[in-house]
Amino acid sequence: MSTSLMRSGGTHKVQSCSFKNLGAATVFGPLDGAHVTIGGAASKGNVFENVYYGCEIDDLSNCTLEISHNQISDVRVSGMAVTQGYLYGFINEYPSEVSQLMIRHNIIQSREHAHGVDLIDYSSNDGGAKLMNLNFMLNEIQVSGDAEGIYCLGIKDAFFNSNKVYGSALFGTSLENAAGCNIVNNNYEGFVPAYADIILTGSTMNNKVVCGRYESDVWDFGTDNDVVCPGFDFRSDASNTAQNMETLTERRANTQFPWLIKK
Repeated sequence: MSTSLMRSGGTHKVQSCSFKNLGAATVFGPLDGAHVTIGGAASKGNVFENVYYGCEIDDLSNCTLEISHNQISDVRVSGMAVTQGYLYGFINEYPSEVSQLMIRHNIIQSREHAHGVDLIDYSSNDGGAKLMNLNFMLNEIQVSGDAEGIYCLGIKDAFFNSNKVYGSALFGTSLENAAGCNIVNNNYEGFVPAYADIILTGSTMNNKVVCGRYESDVWDFGTDNDVVCPGFDFRSDASNTAQNMETLTERRANTQFPWLIKK
């Protein structure tokens, strides 16, 4: 990406702050070679209230980003929006290098029709190199209406582990043109979907879904996706146990590092 647009290096932190009645409360990007922390330790989390976007992150190159221990409520558009290739339509360039992203231990409560989180990699989506290595774990997301809890476009090789989605919306988690992702041990117990807890659209391939403790409704329209769910609700006396529970138990035992699962 053009050096005239990229801000180079540095360490940037937003910690122990309160934001209220704003459009985009925290905005970072475009950045090159930077270290960004929004929140961090449990004692340094931020509070966002009545915002269009809690965190907006655009076009990181060779950066590390951590968003953790934040409380984002009364969201109007999206609690978090992370976009690689945001400026492509203006300058016809993508960030040059992949960035490392860790998003964990956040609580997001959205208004009706607002998304919980949007994660987009336009470079990968358009057939180019992926620009984010993403770990998304232990987040709690409430959504309602014509919305989705976690929306992903063009995401490759990401890990979604032990997140909780609740409320009532279209989908809890939606993957579009995504590949190599692991969606493991997430909780949709308190979620009432209009369609399904998880959807893997027809453009997805080689993703893995291992359901959490409670029954999850997964729609898989993709290619060579691997979906392993218990097939019954542990809270009831349902007798549909046709799924391979031994495989489920083995895979859930490695929720933190799914690549350790023996083939």
